[in-house]
Amino acid sequence: MTLVYWTNPSWLPMFAQGSTNAHVSFLFFIGVFLYINRDTVPIGPYPLLASLLLCAMALNTPGFQYAYLLLITTAFLAISFGSSFAWMSKIGDFSYGVYLYGWPVQQLVVFANPEISAYMNTVISIVISLMLGYLSWHIIEKRAMLQRNKIIQHITSILPFQTNKAQNSPHIP
Repeated sequence: MTLVYWTNPSWLPMFAQGSTNAHVSFLFFIGVFLYINRDTVPIGPYPLLASLLLCAMALNTPGFQYAYLLLITTAFLAISFGSSFAWMSKIGDFSYGVYLYGWPVQQLVVFANPEISAYMNTVISIVISLMLGYLSWHIIEKRAMLQRNKIIQHITSILPFQTNKAQNSPHIP
């Protein structure tokens, strides 16, 4: 797809036309490639450092957008799957809370100070969203995750059908 985009962007499928769609499609295909080659993809601080160096060398050139995508991808892999960042799992998985509270926090920061720059809005919103995500994980989400088996058992007990384990097919009374 990248080769098609470089040679003749009009050949791209409809879902990938336009700069944003092409960017997102390219990221999707990077993910597919990484999944297919997951046993051989190097993960750690050295690929991250190499991609950072490449990105710095490509700054202010047409190839920067591709070097930047490589940097984002290797940073994601290093942080998500690398042993160098294993300490992060000890403080909890508050990524969903950050996702959940990020946009409302940004809107409230702008509402509280309409003259704030985009940079300051980003910095303030990240700090507040991280704190809210952390609190959400430890106060709500972790406790809910501990109760999920009870909740699933309760829901399946009130369903109008039961699974017949012998046949592995639903039995409707």
